[in-house]
Amino acid sequence: MSDANRPQESLDRPYMRDIFGLYPGTITLAGYAATYGCPLDGGPPLEGGQVKVRKLNMNYVVSRLRKLKHEGIEDRDPTLLYHELYANLLYDGITHADDPHRFEMGRQVFDLIDVLARPEWVDFSKLENQIVPEFFYRDDSAGNNKFFHQLLLSLELFLRITSRSPLNNSLGKHHSWPVKVRYDLVLAQRWLENVEIESPASSHPAAQSTVTFHFQNKNSQVDILRNFGWTLKWPNMPEVEFILSEVDTKEKAVEDRSVSCMSWFTGLMLPGRTMPWVMMKTLIDCDPDAPPSIKTLSHLAPNAGLQWRGSTYWSWECIVGKVLGAAKGVRQMCGWLGPLPTSPELHRSEVVLIKQAPPLGHLTPSDIHNMTANSEAFPEHELSIHVDDFDMLEPDLEDPTDNIRIERLNFQPVTPDSQTVMRILPPGSQKNPRPPSSISGRSASGRSTSSRSISGRSNFSMYPGDPTLYDASITFAIASKSWRVYLRHDTPFIAAYPCKNGPHVLYNAYDFRVVRPDKLTEIKNWGSNITDDAESETGSEIYYNNEVEEVLIIEAFGVCDNEVFARAWCSYWGLAAVIADVDKTCVACAVREAYAASVKVVILNCARSNAHNEVEDVDRTILEV
Repeated sequence: MSDANRPQESLDRPYMRDIFGLYPGTITLAGYAATYGCPLDGGPPLEGGQVKVRKLNMNYVVSRLRKLKHEGIEDRDPTLLYHELYANLLYDGITHADDPHRFEMGRQVFDLIDVLARPEWVDFSKLENQIVPEFFYRDDSAGNNKFFHQLLLSLELFLRITSRSPLNNSLGKHHSWPVKVRYDLVLAQRWLENVEIESPASSHPAAQSTVTFHFQNKNSQVDILRNFGWTLKWPNMPEVEFILSEVDTKEKAVEDRSVSCMSWFTGLMLPGRTMPWVMMKTLIDCDPDAPPSIKTLSHLAPNAGLQWRGSTYWSWECIVGKVLGAAKGVRQMCGWLGPLPTSPELHRSEVVLIKQAPPLGHLTPSDIHNMTANSEAFPEHELSIHVDDFDMLEPDLEDPTDNIRIERLNFQPVTPDSQTVMRILPPGSQKNPRPPSSISGRSASGRSTSSRSISGRSNFSMYPGDPTLYDASITFAIASKSWRVYLRHDTPFIAAYPCKNGPHVLYNAYDFRVVRPDKLTEIKNWGSNITDDAESETGSEIYYNNEVEEVLIIEAFGVCDNEVFARAWCSYWGLAAVIADVDKTCVACAVREAYAASVKVVILNCARSNAHNEVEDVDRTILEV
């Protein structure tokens, strides 16, 4: 029920189809702007309850679901639909037989909306309710019956509003309806596209369902999951392939292995951020060797990753994945990045939660509306333009920095008395397991946005039994000296949009500074309204200036570790950055995009210069099954 060409009317927030950038760990400019956009809009919340619902027998519900799937209601007379609806599902509130509006399709639609708006039905717009099979793939028969009752009402509504009845012209736009009801419509659409109820008996000896489901797109879902695992080089893919092939009749059907598997193989996934988590959890549940310790991933804690069998994998919403997305050999698919290096400070198999503060700065509605004006190629208000007013920016690819290497990943468990202020550790400070917050002897205090202090608090509360919450950092060797950079902010990295016929010139009103990545250790408080000398030893507040006065251009050419360090530096200071491959986007266009997005850092790379370091793909034909 969401128009793919109109993201502003989509239920996705942000619009997931356009969120991921060209490079691992990045997002698009549209996705970045959407994170600061308006919340999901809809009509005023309805309490419902004006229309009464009849008690239903499950045999009728199953029979009606099958009939709607096979026959629909297309070209049915509204009078017949009226009798079917009010004789079996709803009580008719109109008692006068001569009422002229009694049989109108619009009246049936609004009565169904009124019913579905009642609070006792499941609200699938809430993130915790978006794993749909949790409401019918369980032993609670009463809960299962309630779900199918709600599903039937949703199907009745969906088929009426998608019919060709001329009366539907007066129903209004669906995006103005309550959000809860719009999610019910999406659920109905997903059900019709993916699931069919065949009979009340189970056809699979190991199935747990009380009715038989036929999954129309199961084979394609298996192929997508298989490609997902191979792309990310999942360490136990041969065994996963064996499970997906379903050649062993003693094994459960893949859809019955878990709730996540049921969700993925049925295709019953709702719009939003849930799908990447369903996919990864399905891959784990289809791995017979996966330990329980990595099965605790949850879409409710997006700042997460996992370590298993010599690799780590990270969510696109976790700062560790965003920073290490620039590392050599990293792949990104469906919101997951990997394989990435392990850390000796973690268990061999473990789910990892990362403490990450919000990024500094923010986009206002005015910033978003003025993006074009803030990034114009030349000033339209000027009567004359001189050639000297423009600069041609050429990247220096001849002698890239080659003295930065990743040494290790560090994870320190967060405790109630942990310090919340972190820093880039200078050489000679690596022995202290929890060093004071300083760089070159100076303290780096907590910074704030719009006069609001960012204390570095976790965005995931710890309770007994939860995965451990960690402070993450990366130790780099820079000019043969070790520097530890804490990843304290959930910093977004924006993939620059490719330009054509470049390179282009840059109007000299755009101020910038070019720096090599090994010089970043000398730059502090970039984009703030204080100088280095104003930094307090006692941890006084630093206030962030949201206006872009100068863009820092980091030439992270050469080895991939240069860009990893640049991203880590941005995470430490809480600065968003535009990531540009100079073979796809010229420097001038990258700088203008940074001004458009109110971003103060541009990180340049060149994939061509690293072509000789490409990592080979896994040979998928070698299956040890």
